[in-house]
Amino acid sequence: MAEQAGPLISVVTPVLNGARFIEGCIENVANEGIEAVEHIIVDGGSTDGTAEKLKAALHRYRHLRLIFWPGSNQADSLNRAITVALGRVIATLNVDDFYSEGVLKEVLELFSNLQEPSFVVGNCRVLGCGDRVAYTSRPRNLRLGRLALCGLRKDCFPLNPSSYFYHRSLHARVGMYDVELDFSLDVDFVMRAISSAKVKYVNRDWGNFRLIPGTKTYQDYVTTSNGPVRVRPVILRHLRRLQCRERIPATLVYQLYFGGFKVWQWYKDLRLRSFRKQRCARNGHG
Repeated sequence: MAEQAGPLISVVTPVLNGARFIEGCIENVANEGIEAVEHIIVDGGSTDGTAEKLKAALHRYRHLRLIFWPGSNQADSLNRAITVALGRVIATLNVDDFYSEGVLKEVLELFSNLQEPSFVVGNCRVLGCGDRVAYTSRPRNLRLGRLALCGLRKDCFPLNPSSYFYHRSLHARVGMYDVELDFSLDVDFVMRAISSAKVKYVNRDWGNFRLIPGTKTYQDYVTTSNGPVRVRPVILRHLRRLQCRERIPATLVYQLYFGGFKVWQWYKDLRLRSFRKQRCARNGHG
């Protein structure tokens, strides 16, 4: 890796109206204190003051690169950043997430001895309000068939890109992020990566994933419960690539899980409608 000129690791961050988190995101990367890092941030057209904060930060941090691209979605922004990245290793950091201390140094040392293209996954701490740890995901079994169990176990799927890193050359094999998948783009990419790269799991707490009100994933999975519905066709499409003896049980398990989710969702909606009806009756309405 020492032969490459310029940054050795490129951290890419897509952002849209992330004024609440953007300064902390920039400082999280900067505080690692590593010269061989660039941080590329792509703003998709923020209107909440994010752009102004980015321009101010540009004068303080030499490793920061900014791209303003109004109208781009998350996948567009990631693809644009990766296209201009100078690093041999790619790291994706969403604006509301952060790395544990010393992660980037550890990753750079690890990748100095890995064959290309490698995809390396660490643990991810899932944080609730006040950054309290809800649980830690440890995806030890990174095989495509086992990923069908995501949702059944907390240790199954790499939940957030703050916990995984990969060689930029991997995109030459698997392509870029799918711009048609604005919500499940990371699930699709992880499954493509695991199918094509040299995969390694490291039992270290690398990523910190904020699952809190106001974030994109919270809205999709907690507020509306649309997430599993969006992810389902992506998972099934990738499972069809497996050998028959692995595809059939993996697909069956996933379909059973999804069916259970739909029953739970139906029950939750039924309870909610009942609650609203009772409240209306108490208030003397309809």
